[in-house]
Amino acid sequence: MCSLDNDFWVARKRNTVIRFGASTWRLHNVFDGGDEEKFKAKNGLGEKASEYAIHGGGVPVYVKNVDTPVAVVVVSGLKQWDDHMVVIEELAKVCEGLERKRQAR
Repeated sequence: MCSLDNDFWVARKRNTVIRFGASTWRLHNVFDGGDEEKFKAKNGLGEKASEYAIHGGGVPVYVKNVDTPVAVVVVSGLKQWDDHMVVIEELAKVCEGLERKRQAR
């Protein structure tokens, strides 16, 4: 079931990916399994820390020859690893479909 709380999680994950250019699951693991205090201190987030989340489910989308993400895909509502894997599995399907189309030309 979707809730307003989920909307906040999506926004926080999105903010994290945009600012740091990495998946929220990667950052979760870099900061000792999601140590929010360490993440906050290392990045000098102060009172703005509540705008970010290092819980799985936020993934940047990069394209060739572009240094920054061109999109962010976010899933929220499952366990962190499951949120992350839903995004990864679906993006893999998109990439496979694009590759099939490219090869068919």
